[in-house]
Amino acid sequence: MDLQQVRYLTFVLLLVLFTGFSGGHPTPKGSLKSLKLPSKWSVVKCFQLEGRCQLSCKKDEVEIYGVGGCRNACCVKRKKESMCETFCGGQCEADCSRQAGTELIGTRLCMDKKKTQCCVRQNEKPQCNNGETKGKCPKPPTIANAVASGPALTASNIVEGEKVRYSCKAGFAQTSGSQVRMCSNGAWSGKNIVCKQTCPKPPTYATSVATGAPVTASQIVEGDRVTYVCKPGYYGAVDHVHMTCFRGSWRGRVLDCQPRKCRAPPTETTFYFSPIKTVYNSGERIVQSCRSGYARTGGEAVRTCKLGTWKPENGSISCERACPTPAKLSGTALVQTTRGKPTEYTEGMSVKYHCLVGYGKVGGDDTRTCTAGRWSGDDILCKRTCPTPANLPGAALVPSPDGTPAVYTEGMSVKYHCLVGYGKVGGDATRTCTAGRWSGDDILCKRTCIAPPAIPNTSSSHGQFTHFYMEGAAILYLCQPGFAQIDGDAIRTCRSGTWTGTDIKCDKICQPPPRLENGRLLGNLTAVYTSGDKANYTCVPGYTSNGPISVLCGEDGKWTNLDAKTCKRTCPTPPTFPHATLTLPQASQTQVEGAIAVYSCTLGYMNSGTAPVVIKTCTNGKWSGGTLDCKQDTCPTPPKIPNAVAGQSSTSHGSTVQYTCLPGHTNLGNVTPMTCVYGEWKMAGTMTCTKACPDPPKLTGAHITSVARKFYLEGHNVTYQCERGYQSTTYPETVHTKMCTNSVWKGTDFTCKRVCQSPPDVKNAVVTPPQPPFFEGTVVQYTCIPGLVAVNRTALKTCVGGNWTGDDIDCQKVCAQLPYVENTNVIMNHVPGGRLIEGARVIHRCQTGYTQVGGNSLRVCHDSSWTGKDIQCEKSCQAPPAIRNTELADTSSTYRHGTEVRYQCVNGTLKVGGSETKQCVSGNWSAPDDLHCEKPCSRPPHFPLSRRVLLKVGPYVPEHYVQGNQVKYECRPGYENINTGDIKTCEDGRWVGADVNCQKLTTTTTVTTVTTTEKPIPTTETKEPFAGGTKPTPTPKIIDPVEPGSGDAEKDDNLGLVEEIL
Repeated sequence: MDLQQVRYLTFVLLLVLFTGFSGGHPTPKGSLKSLKLPSKWSVVKCFQLEGRCQLSCKKDEVEIYGVGGCRNACCVKRKKESMCETFCGGQCEADCSRQAGTELIGTRLCMDKKKTQCCVRQNEKPQCNNGETKGKCPKPPTIANAVASGPALTASNIVEGEKVRYSCKAGFAQTSGSQVRMCSNGAWSGKNIVCKQTCPKPPTYATSVATGAPVTASQIVEGDRVTYVCKPGYYGAVDHVHMTCFRGSWRGRVLDCQPRKCRAPPTETTFYFSPIKTVYNSGERIVQSCRSGYARTGGEAVRTCKLGTWKPENGSISCERACPTPAKLSGTALVQTTRGKPTEYTEGMSVKYHCLVGYGKVGGDDTRTCTAGRWSGDDILCKRTCPTPANLPGAALVPSPDGTPAVYTEGMSVKYHCLVGYGKVGGDATRTCTAGRWSGDDILCKRTCIAPPAIPNTSSSHGQFTHFYMEGAAILYLCQPGFAQIDGDAIRTCRSGTWTGTDIKCDKICQPPPRLENGRLLGNLTAVYTSGDKANYTCVPGYTSNGPISVLCGEDGKWTNLDAKTCKRTCPTPPTFPHATLTLPQASQTQVEGAIAVYSCTLGYMNSGTAPVVIKTCTNGKWSGGTLDCKQDTCPTPPKIPNAVAGQSSTSHGSTVQYTCLPGHTNLGNVTPMTCVYGEWKMAGTMTCTKACPDPPKLTGAHITSVARKFYLEGHNVTYQCERGYQSTTYPETVHTKMCTNSVWKGTDFTCKRVCQSPPDVKNAVVTPPQPPFFEGTVVQYTCIPGLVAVNRTALKTCVGGNWTGDDIDCQKVCAQLPYVENTNVIMNHVPGGRLIEGARVIHRCQTGYTQVGGNSLRVCHDSSWTGKDIQCEKSCQAPPAIRNTELADTSSTYRHGTEVRYQCVNGTLKVGGSETKQCVSGNWSAPDDLHCEKPCSRPPHFPLSRRVLLKVGPYVPEHYVQGNQVKYECRPGYENINTGDIKTCEDGRWVGADVNCQKLTTTTTVTTVTTTEKPIPTTETKEPFAGGTKPTPTPKIIDPVEPGSGDAEKDDNLGLVEEIL
């Protein structure tokens, strides 16, 4: 018997004692008053409580017996006996006020004098019948500035354990005493609550600050006091004053704090300040300036007295020795300094000079440093220079023994020579730098060709070839007599150093029939004449012959039978052309019909037409053919244009030269190049270079409002104005002017900077911007309103490109602490900035080996609380157990709570019993019985002279023999089994056991003949438990009936065998 049982029996015995017992009948209700009980027990009237008690207590719990003998034992937490948490079916103090039909009462339970509180129905209040009255209390006391609540206020009798709750009135706060008072031994426990009137937060002042506990206290009550002292930078007539909370407001004198003054700052030998005073009021300014011979290199020129301190602190200016402004030197320009473009040049600063375009350095120092008020080094010396000698076509500079100079200064000379394959046809080989230009004309080198090739069976119009020919020279090839041109080019021209065309080819054939002066050929003319061809002639009108004229092409390539008769007529002397050369290939026959004259231009001239060579032929007494117009092929040096310089150019025909106005000048005419046309420079337009300024400079954020001009001459003005979205940072005026002076735009610097509109409003946030205007780069800061926090976004916005950039600050409510759920993991699905704020989403996932069976996995923070219910996780199962001769119909990698799996018998086996399914329940596989599958056996073997009897062994499967089924063999009458066994058993799909061998008895034996029929012998059936219900259990029966007297074993074996599976 365990401890619980002992306690329960004790309770029953006490119950009998308390309720009375007489003749086996319980004492009637109301007779308990006369029952004398031990002093440690109290008895109350019997009443019924809701719920049922547990009969066994868990760990760390104790038993409390029933009330008035009407209740079984209940279990409560060992450490919470006085709270009666489970005894009355709920949380006594917390739940009693929320349960309909119940109220909180005080009583003494039938237990070891421990006072407790329980919830009972209002119409079943217990009454003490033991006569005890010492627990009654008077009415609860009335306390100033407080109100009381509870049933005791209206109860006629206030018994032991009754409670009353006090709270301060509006505008008052508790400072001491007890909120809850309980009736104990006839008096109210605890002390009277003390409620004092409250005050608001202490007032704030611009020049003083409050100190003391009430400044940070959540409640301020009558008598609390704060102390005010002046803020830093202020002073008062007294060090401090006090203010006291009195009747809901603050009483006391306000501290008068005045801003502190500043003393005069110290001075040094290098600078001074003004105005000079002994004492400066807060807000007054001084201006610091460097003394003569010094320049400011740091610090703020203006300092301000702020609350007794000079701002900026340590703001004295720095002044250093200074040098004069660097001198302007002839032919030079100042290119840079070590500190940008200073207005003054101090000790250690450096400047750098460079020579202007058209000048070169010949002495002095580029860099000068300010040292002890003077510039170090010597003035740079720059002289006029000439441009680098031009690279001329077909020419090269003769290398100087001293190497190539970096610059070419006044008086220096260079020398050109024509390259191999070129020849000089004009210009000067030696050039001298004079007044910034190269003297003389560019050397003119033209391509040359080597002597043309000598071609067999030909002759040349030039006769004997020379060593080289100039560009454009032409050679005429003629086939020698007895040969004719069948391929190639008769005229070859020198172009770019090579002869144009292909070599002429002259083969030995009959030439075209010889020309007959003043005659013509008769009949068909062919390109080639072969041996035997005949050509007949006739004279042209005006010419006659002394008979028929014909010729015959012979085998030697010559014309035979040339008649002596001819048609005679001559031409005059060939004409001449200016600047042209005449070449007569057949000097002895210059005036004969058919003679030719070849014309070409002399050196320095070229044909204005397309052909470099013109040929005239004596025809009908006249020279016919084209004309030759030879014109000069080079021009002189390009002419000068005032205030302009000419670019590099050749002087050959077709060359162009581009003119550029000098710096500080502009062209008022048409800018067109000058072209060399047959020895003369021609320009289509006009060029007039006048002193002017370049286009006005473009200023960021500003545009020109004045009328645009094509040219800006001396004295022209332009006006600027800031564009929309920009504002001047230097001048308040909206218009700025620059003037063209000495080819330079002059005027005060003008800066337009991009500005933004006022910062945008952001939901739930306030902004603290600086004073407008808001220039490019201005940064403003946003803060959340009280009660909200910033999440995941920057609180800054920057003025960029006229717009405020940066994400809006996200101010959100903070959510309650995330509830803890056993057997789960928490995934922060969406937690902006890692904080649990409005809209945050978290996901609870069951831990490995557990499955969700209820609740919500997704919880969302909404209105400071979490949506949904706590997730419920049940333990998952391991892989289903293996069962003999079975396999799973479906497999999975995980098996969650509630998952059902199905088994099936493997091939070759049969279901014998058990359940085909199992279900995962809280980590375990549950099923009534495992599936039972066995291999079936074939029909039992037959042995001669025997019969089979099926025994009830093993499971029952209709129409099959399965594992454990047995068959017993019996020999026929007059026979006996000579082997040791007569039973075969189905094991693993086959019959095992010794074979039966029935042999005839050798001794005389009385045999009783048994008459059988083909029907089975009747049996007496019983019922026994069986899977799926009950199955009949017959006694062993014969399943091989045999006709009596049969001696044929095979015949007997074939008699209607009946097998009955039990």
